[in-house]
Amino acid sequence: MHVLAIVYLVIALFLFLIFVLFAKTFMGLWLTEVGLWIVWLPLSLLVSGVIVILRFEVLASDKLNFVFILISILLNLYTSIHVLVPFFEIKKTNFYLEQAMKFGLGDDYLDFVDPIVNAKYFKTVKFRFLHYLIGARPRKLLEKVARVKDITFFKDETIDLKLNVYYPKREGVFPTIVFIHGGAFILGSKDRPKHEKLCMMLANYGYTVFSLDYRLTPLEFLSKKKSLKDELLFAAMLSDVHHGVVFAKKHAHEYKGNANELFLFGRSAGGHLALLTTFSCMGKFFEFNEQIGKLEEYKISGVIAFYPPTNFSTLYNCYGKKNLMKFLMERGMGGSPDEVQYLYRFFSPVNYVTSKNSQFIPPVFLAVGAKDRLVAPGQSEELYAQLRKFNIPSVLLTLPWANHGFDAILNGPGGQLVIKYLTQFLVWVLTKEKYRRLDSLAHKHGLDDLTHQEKIDILCNLDALKDKSSNKEKYNQFLIDCFRERIKKEQQE
Repeated sequence: MHVLAIVYLVIALFLFLIFVLFAKTFMGLWLTEVGLWIVWLPLSLLVSGVIVILRFEVLASDKLNFVFILISILLNLYTSIHVLVPFFEIKKTNFYLEQAMKFGLGDDYLDFVDPIVNAKYFKTVKFRFLHYLIGARPRKLLEKVARVKDITFFKDETIDLKLNVYYPKREGVFPTIVFIHGGAFILGSKDRPKHEKLCMMLANYGYTVFSLDYRLTPLEFLSKKKSLKDELLFAAMLSDVHHGVVFAKKHAHEYKGNANELFLFGRSAGGHLALLTTFSCMGKFFEFNEQIGKLEEYKISGVIAFYPPTNFSTLYNCYGKKNLMKFLMERGMGGSPDEVQYLYRFFSPVNYVTSKNSQFIPPVFLAVGAKDRLVAPGQSEELYAQLRKFNIPSVLLTLPWANHGFDAILNGPGGQLVIKYLTQFLVWVLTKEKYRRLDSLAHKHGLDDLTHQEKIDILCNLDALKDKSSNKEKYNQFLIDCFRERIKKEQQE
């Protein structure tokens, strides 16, 4: 009996350490999202432990066995409840996420969605249990999505940077997304399964997705006195992303993409690069490399960042004295914030959200886990507050149970909710841009009082809409004809 009791206790301790204690650390990442997949194990052990106590009268025969099994029952009970917390909180969390969307975009934000937008979105966001169990199926997605891998988008004597492209097989012209993977600026690849699944999912929703590789920090920087300060590797990463944006702009039409509707999307370190690329478009990064092109080539419709670092100085101070992340930041930056404050500020996206730059910053979508132990949720909160200060349309979605990398399980509770709200954000931005062009042309023709319904009618009857990226004159002429018809009608009345 001793052996059985010990086995019960060891397994219970193992599950508790992995799915409770380890899940709360910076290495736990997506473990909060797998509860329904593994809960059967601690529950089975819990039930069998109770049966053992009752059936074999362990208490009467051996108190030590009873204590071991009782402890294992309590551990399994706690583990089971803990891994199910996200599923208990889904309904309440979904309500708060919806309120966050309305707060950022307006109570009626879905009423302003273009009815003929060429991308799918979820009008109602719900967690689908069946989708969670099935998961994202790449083979199924590839039936509807075309994929082209390892296209060189920038090359010189020392580097050969490649990207993958994913786009819908159905006919149409689709908005474009440039995706930037994460990995603490040290690891990661466009070819990792979790990145490919996300890109294929977005393509299935109606987007042309360019997934980039970029130069990573060599591991030698972590062990030698040589530091990032000597070669400005962050600047090199930004340059790589810039080249990727230019490539996507120039070649989007080859993969059914619309170059005039372009979003940047990044996870973690990739989110930082997406934000910094977008926010610094008026700054110094466009001065150090003559090859990156002209400023107007970088018009970005919106930026999406999941759990990104936004302020390196405050992030550094979040870590303890002997924390591994603090060591990596010191090695990467070439010192602490006190020693190289200018670099910490220079590479922090939040410092570019100013009154001067605010008119050039597009809408921003942020998502973070409240229990993120790798990049504190305060990073996204600080950026969100700064964006709101300057009235920049922005959304911050916070998942109360989630750690860093929660969306690695795309159909998990966090992944499902955030991705579905993201589809709403994307079509909202696309519609706003169309309305902005309508309003600009209407103003030129003295029609500042166009109603929302009139705008919808124009968009619904705009046969040239799908071709506007390649036939702008036809698009504008159609709008002018619509405005002239409106003026004629008013004169007759």
